[in-house]
Amino acid sequence: ERQSIAKMGGQASREALLHLPEGPWITISRQVGTGASEVARRLAERLGWQTFDREILSIIAEETHRTESALRSLDEHAVGRLREILAHFMLSDVSDQTAYVREMTRIVWALARQGKAVILGRGANWFLDHSFGLRLRLVAPVEARISRIAHTDKVARPEAERRVRDADSEVAAFIRKAF
Repeated sequence: ERQSIAKMGGQASREALLHLPEGPWITISRQVGTGASEVARRLAERLGWQTFDREILSIIAEETHRTESALRSLDEHAVGRLREILAHFMLSDVSDQTAYVREMTRIVWALARQGKAVILGRGANWFLDHSFGLRLRLVAPVEARISRIAHTDKVARPEAERRVRDADSEVAAFIRKAF
């Protein structure tokens, strides 16, 4: 039943999900460079649960018949209205961010209803009912985050600094716009 509900859209899926129990789940909100993916993976492994991060993007791509690369530009990034309008008129594969957020929310909600899920990012901590799960926020000093990015991505320190700064700005803008 839960799988068929996950394929519904909009109001119909919300109404169908209301009678189902939710959770347990854990959402992990994070700053870039905190190692959240590894924390999520280890936590899910220890609990015997599933981790959902980029898998959410794959599900959205499959269900909306879009490419993951096109959706990646919308994923946890704020897209300006001008870019959305231009993409529409140029028949770009980039879809409206509002529609993307709606679909992402629907998928995350279905995963939360399924339970035993560790959900990384995607603003899940903003809309899932806290009484059915645990919300975590991973933070680290900016210097540690820059060092981690420089090491893991094998980039020079100025590039790592730029990536941390840009990621922080993009995620904050996405959260403000979407939620």
